[in-house]
Amino acid sequence: MSTNSLPRAVRYGVAALCLSAAFGLQAANPVTFQVDMSVQLSSGNFVPGDTVEVRGNYMGWGPGLALTNDPTCVTCSNIYSITTNFTDAVGTLESYKFWNGHTGAPNGGWESPASTCGNNRTITLANGGQVLPLVYFDDSPPVLPNNNVTFQVDMTAQVITGAFTNGTSQVTVSGGFNGWGGGDVLTNNPALSGNASNIYSGISVVQAVPGACQSYKFRANGGWENPASTGGGNRTFNVGGGNQVLPLVFYNDASLCDLVQVPTSVKFVLQITNGTVATDGTIFNSSANKLYVNGDFLGWWTWNTGFGGSEGPQYELTNNPVGSDTYEHTFLVSAGNNLSLTYKYSIDGFDNEAGFAVNHLRYIRSPVGVPYTFPTDRFGTNPAPPLVEQSFGNLVTGPASGGTIPITWSGRQCVVLQVRTNLNSGVWVDVPGTDASSATNWPNTGGTRYFRLKKN
Repeated sequence: MSTNSLPRAVRYGVAALCLSAAFGLQAANPVTFQVDMSVQLSSGNFVPGDTVEVRGNYMGWGPGLALTNDPTCVTCSNIYSITTNFTDAVGTLESYKFWNGHTGAPNGGWESPASTCGNNRTITLANGGQVLPLVYFDDSPPVLPNNNVTFQVDMTAQVITGAFTNGTSQVTVSGGFNGWGGGDVLTNNPALSGNASNIYSGISVVQAVPGACQSYKFRANGGWENPASTGGGNRTFNVGGGNQVLPLVFYNDASLCDLVQVPTSVKFVLQITNGTVATDGTIFNSSANKLYVNGDFLGWWTWNTGFGGSEGPQYELTNNPVGSDTYEHTFLVSAGNNLSLTYKYSIDGFDNEAGFAVNHLRYIRSPVGVPYTFPTDRFGTNPAPPLVEQSFGNLVTGPASGGTIPITWSGRQCVVLQVRTNLNSGVWVDVPGTDASSATNWPNTGGTRYFRLKKN
């Protein structure tokens, strides 16, 4: 069909759309950037005459646009600004930072804004002119206000598993606001009944402007937590200004259901063939090389030691059966450890299975205290990469057989199979015997059933 045979409204609509797009490409949206350099001036990291630039994705993150000040202004000579036209479409998200051209300025001259945890500032382009709020370089004013922040953490899982003892053990909070040292001590109320006595809290003084991003972690008996919600990284919060109470969280983000409740034996099984090339160029030879396991449950022992002493065998895999390409080792995982184990294999004690921080992650899926064998792993440079399991899922039903319908899934403790007869209404009912299981046979009695997995 030719264009002329299209309905008139459609042809006019296309023409109008093209005309609008053409005009949109020519539109200019002026944006004014402004930054206060007072603190850099007083600290000696900036002097009048130094360059201040705004750099961002619109400028290719290279040399940016130089801001200027008014040296005759008694009260505002430290404020630098520039107005520039953006021709990107309205609604475009632009990223930027300010850059200090003073010789020897920290961080190569780049600011690290507290309001973004050091990440880029952003602006969404709007129609017409925009004057962005005046900010301090690094979001650092001459005087930082004090903010009383209450931190609170639930240690119930650690107490029950014996990894933490009320009245004897100590929990602290440590972050950038107190120098990432031993931290500020938190206390509980032993007079409370039940698990309430396992909640520890305390008030720390945080010097920061409202909105500033702060990083922190809890520490128990000198160790560091590994929060599941951050992938083991730091927790963060934004300063609200004045008194602030942060939400109650579990240490490690782990309830009792997420932890090894009693010491549990876990067998690791690795398949690796002679001739496998590690990331550092080592070529595996079963008669010359040794294989090891490293991981969070082992405290991540120091790589690249070449294991020549007595410490090596406790992490070493043995060939079983002898002469095969399968190696294994059984570890006793302590109570209080996460059910998820992050680990990596090694040839001769070097970090050479995969790239930096590219690890395996598997879950202990047996009932409480029952020994568990991980599925067989392949060494990272054998074609399969390190494997990362999901917590639970992979719910699958098979064809009916012998009067039952097989149902399988990836289970773990505190995860149960539930059933109901209507997808949109009714009560989900636990299927008995499915906690920490991975399979069941459902009676094939006819009718429709819906299944799901639930973590308690």
